[in-house]
Amino acid sequence: MNAAIVTVGSELLRGDGLDTNSQWLSRRLEGLGYAVRLHLSCLDDEADIAAMLEVAASHAEVVLVTGGLGPTQDDRTRAAVARWLGVEVRLDEDELAHIEALFARFGRAMSPSNRRQAELPLGASALRNEVGTAPAFQAERAGTRVFVLPGVPREVYWLWDRHLRPALLAGGAQRPRAERSFRTVGIGESRLAEALEPVEARAGIEVRYAAEEREGTVRVTLLHDEQREVHAAWLAAQELIGRHIAARGSDRLAESVVAELCAAGRTLTTSESCTGGRVASRLVEVPGASVVFERGLVTYSNEAKSDLLGIDPALIAEHGAVSEEVARAMALGARRAGRSDLGLGITGIAGPGGGTPDKPVGTVHLAVAWSDDPACVVHLHARYPGTRTLVQTRASAGGLKLVLDALQRSQEESP
Repeated sequence: MNAAIVTVGSELLRGDGLDTNSQWLSRRLEGLGYAVRLHLSCLDDEADIAAMLEVAASHAEVVLVTGGLGPTQDDRTRAAVARWLGVEVRLDEDELAHIEALFARFGRAMSPSNRRQAELPLGASALRNEVGTAPAFQAERAGTRVFVLPGVPREVYWLWDRHLRPALLAGGAQRPRAERSFRTVGIGESRLAEALEPVEARAGIEVRYAAEEREGTVRVTLLHDEQREVHAAWLAAQELIGRHIAARGSDRLAESVVAELCAAGRTLTTSESCTGGRVASRLVEVPGASVVFERGLVTYSNEAKSDLLGIDPALIAEHGAVSEEVARAMALGARRAGRSDLGLGITGIAGPGGGTPDKPVGTVHLAVAWSDDPACVVHLHARYPGTRTLVQTRASAGGLKLVLDALQRSQEESP
């Protein structure tokens, strides 16, 4: 069955707000076997909302609408849905009593404008909202079921669990497609697509690519009607691009690093220059990171590299702060400073200035040490394209991926 999502709010089209509801609802609709065909957004305008409902209904049997159910004059979704249904709005006395009770519970007098929130299109069924004052409702026209929700994400989540999910399951959702996913680092979408052409050629396999700029990763999702087929394709895909795999399943890169360190019983200290603590920040976002993450050092200046990591100033003077030699020394110094099993060092030129012909903007040296022996250091010389922020993000991802590589190598070399 097909589904469509309509988000209402002038702030969404003017760039003042971000539509997170569509993303959240899409994942859950697909999990119930619905194919999401459209995302539409429109202004707080009655005619526009009704027009978008018409478009959505021409593509889907189920339409979800969020936003525009507040008490102010610019909240026009109720009237627009009634217009699309060809009916009038009416006051729902039960919902009005519920709204009044909500205000009374918190010792507040209800504003007369809140009375509008209890108005529903004639024939619509109210969906009781226990976490907000805007009643949701459902209606149907010519075989299309419409669920209308407030725009507040917290209320959307609650209403989904309490009302929408049970109703959609009862409405005949199909078995969801089987899917497997993984995340990659150090390879772009175009190269990924070329490498995975044999997988895409498999009968019934759909491959989706999603560049995650905030993470510095690319998420690859494989879908098929059968679990066995998608699992086989997932394994084949990893064989084709194995060294770029950074996380499997729903895990993000930092989650994968923490999990692997925990499994190995190893600890990590980071020393960052051009990334300014981004790696450390991403690690501490993961619950349980305190078990394996010892400390994070931001050694931005040459003096900090010497003072905190014990790097000989002569080494920096000879090779430059952005060099393989200094990155290796940072990794070894971080390991010693944190008294940890592994040390990560990152140094580079994030730009937009500071580059030279020999070391252009985007040049980054990364290293991970797992012993005091200089031979037990893995190094990566990378050139990351993009803005300063993108270089820093991609370098952070590269550093986390290098920790995984070093961890695997150290385990292989252990007696």
